[in-house]
Amino acid sequence: MARYLSNDIVELALKRHKMAFISGPRQVGKTTLAKSYKIEFDQFVYKNWDESTFRKLWVKSPNSIQEEFSLAKIKDKKLIVFDEIHKSKGWKQKLKGIYDELGDEIKIIVTGSARLNIFKKGGDSLMGRYLNFRLHPLSYGEVTKSKTMGPEP
Repeated sequence: MARYLSNDIVELALKRHKMAFISGPRQVGKTTLAKSYKIEFDQFVYKNWDESTFRKLWVKSPNSIQEEFSLAKIKDKKLIVFDEIHKSKGWKQKLKGIYDELGDEIKIIVTGSARLNIFKKGGDSLMGRYLNFRLHPLSYGEVTKSKTMGPEP
């Protein structure tokens, strides 16, 4: 099922070489939406903060992340999804380094809880590099694929 933000994320952020931050409450489909782009992009990489190998690599240093995602290895990849990395201390600076190094070659989506939005108060290290999208629970219109919420005439 296509979500109401699906096209906007591609058109407004990814095609303009900006990261797409997808935030929202629990269980609304942020990860599912991000993974749905696997169909649109030839190559897809998904990294989840809850996966211990990735978490150790992410915490170790930004350089180790950039080595793993070096252009030599990721040349054919087109989209990377970072799920819940906002739980990590210093995540903005690490993400900024990855984006500045690889942002012209790849698309980046970051998903997270409503807390992902709170970081705006703490500095502007990512200013101009991303667009934030807030995903809400499924609506009646999305479920029924109708454009109106009322009965048809």
